[in-house]
Formats: sequence, C-alpha cells, structure tokens
Amino acid sequence: MWTLRLLRFVAAISVFLAIPMLRPLSVGADTALDFDLPDGSGHFYRQANGQAGMGETGFAVTNAAEIPFWDEYKRLGGPEVLGYPISRRFNWDGFTVQAMQKAILQWRPETKSVAFVNIFDRLHDLGNDNWLEAFRATPPPSDTKPDTDLSWEEVKARHLEILDQNAAIKTVYFAAADPLLWYGLPMSYKDYGNVSVVRAQRAVFQQWKEDVPWAKKGQVVIANGGDVAKDAGLFPGPAIVPELPQNVTTPVTPACSSVPVRGFGLVWSEHPELYDLLGCPGWPVKEQAIDVNIQRFEHGWMLWLRTQNVPGWYDPAGKQIYVLFEDNQTFTVFPDTWTEADPVSGGLTPPAGMLEPQGGFGKVWHEGTGAKTRERLGWAAGPEHPGRGAWQGFQRGRMVWTPDPRLIFALVERTPRYEVLNAWRVYPDQFTD
Repeated sequence: MWTLRLLRFVAAISVFLAIPMLRPLSVGADTALDFDLPDGSGHFYRQANGQAGMGETGFAVTNAAEIPFWDEYKRLGGPEVLGYPISRRFNWDGFTVQAMQKAILQWRPETKSVAFVNIFDRLHDLGNDNWLEAFRATPPPSDTKPDTDLSWEEVKARHLEILDQNAAIKTVYFAAADPLLWYGLPMSYKDYGNVSVVRAQRAVFQQWKEDVPWAKKGQVVIANGGDVAKDAGLFPGPAIVPELPQNVTTPVTPACSSVPVRGFGLVWSEHPELYDLLGCPGWPVKEQAIDVNIQRFEHGWMLWLRTQNVPGWYDPAGKQIYVLFEDNQTFTVFPDTWTEADPVSGGLTPPAGMLEPQGGFGKVWHEGTGAKTRERLGWAAGPEHPGRGAWQGFQRGRMVWTPDPRLIFALVERTPRYEVLNAWRVYPDQFTD
C-alpha cells in the first residue's frame, strides 16, 4: 500500500548516491560578498542576507558539530547549483537542516549523509496549497489513492506519466543525472494559461508562454524551493535572521541619522546584530515612557504593554500581550481582552514553585491555543512585575525596557524585505546614570 507519506520516505534518498546536474543559478561575480571563515570550518555568504548583500551579516555554511554541510554544499555544486544559504542551521522535525535558495539540506545521522527535504510535500502538510496556487502558480498535489497496492516501480511510472503533459518540462526534468534525487516524484500538472506547471516533491517546473522578467517565452524555469518555503513562513524566525561572521568584535557603525541612547544605546553599541535586525531608529527618534507588565515562564516570557497614545504605535485598543517563546525565539501578539468580569484564574494547581498566570496573562495562556501558548510556555516561574518602562521604535520593530527585572527586549517584526519575522532577543540592562 503506497500512501503519500510512504512516497516521501522512499523518495528521500541520500544525496551521496549521486551528483546530478541541476540547472545553475545565476551567481554574481562579486566574491567580496563571501569569504572563507578564519578557522577554516566553512564559508560565509552575504548575498542572500535580505539587504542585497549590504551590511556585515549573512549566513555561514560550515562543518561544525561533525555535520559537514560545507563539504556537501561544495560537492553538490555550491551556490551555482543550490543557490546561496538563506538560513542558519536549525532543528526541523528532529533533524539538523539548513536552507539554500533552491533546496533544504537535511543531515541524516543514521547514514552520515545529506538528503534533500521534500519541500512541497511539507508545504502541503502545513496547509499552504491555496497560498501556493494564488501566489506561486503552483497546483495542489494530485490524489495519491490510486497508488494504493502498487509496487514502487508502478508508483514511479504512474507519477512520471504526469510529465507527458508537457514535453519541455519533461526534457528539463530528465536532464538531471538523477531526477528523483533532486526533484522527487512529479505530483501534479496544471495549465494556467500564461504558464504550464509541474509540481514535484522538491521542485516546481514552470514553462512560460509569454515573456516575463525572469524567463523568455517557452523557457522552463525551476522555482527556488528554499525561497518559496521561506516566503511561506515555514522556518522559525531566528533561523532566517542573518548573523555576523566569526571573530567580529567591534560594532558596525550603521548609516543612521540618529542612534539610540541610554540603555537602548548601550545594548545597540555592544550588539551590532541589532542594526541588521531592527534597522535604524524610526519615528519618534527618542524613547517613550510606557506602562509594562512582565512575567517569566518556564520556557519564555509574557509582556503586557499599554500602547495607547504612544507615538508611532497604532493600536486603538491600547493594550497588547506579547508571548515570547524560547523554543524558536519567536513571539505572538494578542490583544488584552481581560476585564474584571472575567475570572482571575482557572483554578489550576501548578507544580511546586510554579504559578498559574492570572488576569490577562492567564486568559491568553488558557485561550491562546492557536499558538499552543500554554504548552510551549509552561507554568509561570514567578509573579507578574508591573512598572513604568520605555519603548523606542525602529524600522523593523522596537525595543522595550522593563524596570523589574531590568531587561531590554528587541521585538523584530519583519525582515528587510518586509516579510513577517516576529523574532525576539533579550539583553540585561547594564546602563547606569
């Protein structure tokens, strides 16, 4: 019996079996944008840092922790074949992975080798088929029930028949030395009028019937699967935040007309990655006083912010609760809808030393099931701490200062390309008057 899940398992063949040819990505000649790491463990790339290679940040491909992504990346063709790295290493479904523009490399410890992730199967599993069709001209996968009770060779033959609907795409697919390895099985075909599309497990083939900025009439292009997964929000926020190269010990002076001062300024000067995360200070250019509540949890934080009448913060409700998850360093924002008519708590009995959150925090903790708030945060590890804090806006987010404990949170709402990011960092406030 062959199901889609089983097809994915069989198609996940280790990359060491072959080194096929993939249509090259156009790579610029400016090698100043990438360089070998000082310790010889890999290479650092700035090309896909979301700022067209500007700034100091990017992504490293290394052999760290006995996972030879750098060696495999080079062997498989490097940026000319796989595209530039678009993420750091991160844990995904229990495996260490790193995303490139055209593929996602997955380390398989049982075989000590690299495999490719079935990107478009994963997008299907997470309910992104409507988004793919609306914004990426990619049809949903066809029904796999006819594969039931077929042998693997019969399943493979049935799916390869999909390519018979477009000879040009079929030619490109079989131009690879091992198309199943690079692309997976074809899963569906659709003619959208101006473009004909074959969706495979790891790639999407598009033959355009008219000239477009990225292809000539009749040309077949292969969509950058890694970029598509990133645009769909599949990766945790911190994984796609560009990083600084090794041994950077001095801050990078940003080209901003103003810089933060006091506690925000001290953190800004000691952590140059904040410029790449937040951008320059926005409007207003100075910090503003704000009411805050903060509570520590087993696996994160909750911040309550009274945002009404704060310049540059457009929230007519005036009260927001930020839930900061430590499992992937991302946050979710909820309106604070708790009123005195609501119960103060749910009456639960927490483990020794822990607390059940109350009031607005408690309501979000109990009701924020869409983000699995309760499961991901755990119990409150201490009481709420209200106080008068501070806030400052930046191009891509904001900094928030809490007086008890004295902390500075960087809340990064979007990438330089204005994609949703919702990543956070926290730093101790060491500023003294």
